[in-house]
Amino acid sequence: MTNNDVLRRLRYTFDFDDLKMMAVFAAADSRVTRPQVSHWLKRDDDPEFDACSDHQLAIFLNGLINERRGTKASEPPEPEQSLNNNIIFKEAQDRVGSKGGRYPASLGRQRCSHQQA
Repeated sequence: MTNNDVLRRLRYTFDFDDLKMMAVFAAADSRVTRPQVSHWLKRDDDPEFDACSDHQLAIFLNGLINERRGTKASEPPEPEQSLNNNIIFKEAQDRVGSKGGRYPASLGRQRCSHQQA
């Protein structure tokens, strides 16, 4: 599963449009453009497809925390420079408030290796 796959699944899980995706990045103090978001969400074989890096996905996940839980008064967390499946699913689980290892069905508990972009 690539970072772009994770981003697509989270987008459809939460029913986010492009503007909401941009707002989630902004919640982590990162500015992205609509074309950037659009290119990350395109099919892998589309000529306009851009790979989403681990760092960009980590920023999105941090923004999702801030959107769902609010920001903390302390220093905001630094986005990870590299991710693996365990980090992604743990952070996704934290974002949706799931307990007991249960993930939203649209994230799919697939057994596939994380591919760095």
